[in-house]
Amino acid sequence: MITRFTRFSLFLVLLFLGFVFTGNTTQPSDWTMYYEDGNIQIDYKKVDCDVPSSSFHNIYNYLRVENLTASSLSLTFHKLTWYNGSCSSCIPNDENKYTIELNPGEIKTGQCERNPESSLQIFHSMIKPENHSVLTKFELKNIKTTVTN
Repeated sequence: MITRFTRFSLFLVLLFLGFVFTGNTTQPSDWTMYYEDGNIQIDYKKVDCDVPSSSFHNIYNYLRVENLTASSLSLTFHKLTWYNGSCSSCIPNDENKYTIELNPGEIKTGQCERNPESSLQIFHSMIKPENHSVLTKFELKNIKTTVTN
């Protein structure tokens, strides 16, 4: 026979686990399409990236690139950014040019880790330590795909 105390304790544990696994998170599962040309699709989403093993807690826009073809592709683009309404890197140059190699049908996605692949992330803002620079705009320019096989 289960007592009221046991039922109540079980209820609290389940409630706590519900918050832990679904909790208040800013990591949406929905991606927003940014670009698609029949060969490649580029999506993005804003992610709260808190890595307990580091002292940093940042927010990023992560990119997901998908090769829509049966061929290997090389994707190149310039990543342009504005912070607090001011140009940070809004002129295409070699420093903000990225190349991603994709196998047929392959998807590459930005990840929340200490040293992620920079081509698949766009820094949005820093929570810890606090920084007042906030991404206000980003653009991917000069998007080109080349068949590599």
